[in-house]
Amino acid sequence: MNFDRIKDRSNTGAIKWKINDDKNRTGAKVIPLTIADMEFPSPDCIIRAVIERLAGGIFGYTAVTEEYKEKVRWWYERRFGWNTDECEIYMSNGVIDGFNKCIDSLCAEDERVIFQTPAYPPFFSMCRQGVMNPLLYDKESNEYTFDFDHLELLARDEKNTVLMLCHPHNPTGRVWKEWELIRIADICFRNGVTIVTDEIHGDLVRKGAEHTPLLKLFPDGDIIACVAPSKTFNLAGLSTSHIIVPKSMDKRLKPKMKSQRINPLAMAAIEGAYTEEGEEWLEELKGYIDGNMEYIGERLKKELPGIPFTIPEGTYLLWLNMKKYMKETEEFSRRAIEYGRVQIEEGEMFGAPGFVRINTACPRSMLEEAMNRFIATVRRYYTA
Repeated sequence: MNFDRIKDRSNTGAIKWKINDDKNRTGAKVIPLTIADMEFPSPDCIIRAVIERLAGGIFGYTAVTEEYKEKVRWWYERRFGWNTDECEIYMSNGVIDGFNKCIDSLCAEDERVIFQTPAYPPFFSMCRQGVMNPLLYDKESNEYTFDFDHLELLARDEKNTVLMLCHPHNPTGRVWKEWELIRIADICFRNGVTIVTDEIHGDLVRKGAEHTPLLKLFPDGDIIACVAPSKTFNLAGLSTSHIIVPKSMDKRLKPKMKSQRINPLAMAAIEGAYTEEGEEWLEELKGYIDGNMEYIGERLKKELPGIPFTIPEGTYLLWLNMKKYMKETEEFSRRAIEYGRVQIEEGEMFGAPGFVRINTACPRSMLEEAMNRFIATVRRYYTA
């Protein structure tokens, strides 16, 4: 796969590129390092599978097939050594749709959902009556850790009945280690808190990191896993995900899932993705993103040393602490667009003023130009 090739996404409806549709904006195109989809075409094995399904010519109401379930089981066994034979597998219209179904199934109207901050922005609205369990940030090491003591206090409240666990964590890029997962599960299980995991970035860990699915550790636990190929293979627009449920939890979720309408093209894409060819493409992709991360690290250490830099353990998203240059990043985001012609996501969206999130999943030449513009904007308006 030639990940260096730039694919023009103008006039395709791509949300992240719509910023250039503004007729009042003149000058160079804005490079968006924002929404978490990639600037790379999906692998050929997916394209072929979708074309084959399209050739059938009929797209009526569709049910999940056994072939789809077997492909999902094969992938998670092969990638993570996770045997899901004793689990039910549902297909949902995206991870957010899956989250909402889980919360509706597990929470009464007066019950609350615990989640960690900084957080993926939809968590703030999706977790009704959400209760925040902020991660602990060590500015010296530039690392995040769990506040287990605070989580214990929240879990003891009988109205806090669900933990939404982002693993790997977006936006910080932490991949929770096995001992951390065991401690999280122990706190929740002792206090009757069900865990819903967001493991959408599980395939995209960096060199030296290892993702362990929580249900693999606790196959009979009160856990529901929300996973998807959308980040892995750039399929976000097909709005698809897998909800993996242990048999002991199935009765609670099944009423919400049994009437689910399935996108037949999404199912075909998954069946094409979860193959040896798809796995080979993924390994090439991960190596390329590792290179992008290393490139940004070299640039920042040399040209903006006030920004502490650590390659994240997972995702293709960089979470940068800008606090030596600015207290908040909303104004910087505006200046980056208007002056630098580059778009980033300000930390305020994630509940963390003074940070920015940068999407690194793009061709190197595009990233190089984007970093030129990012660095120029910081230097023009800010000093450490």
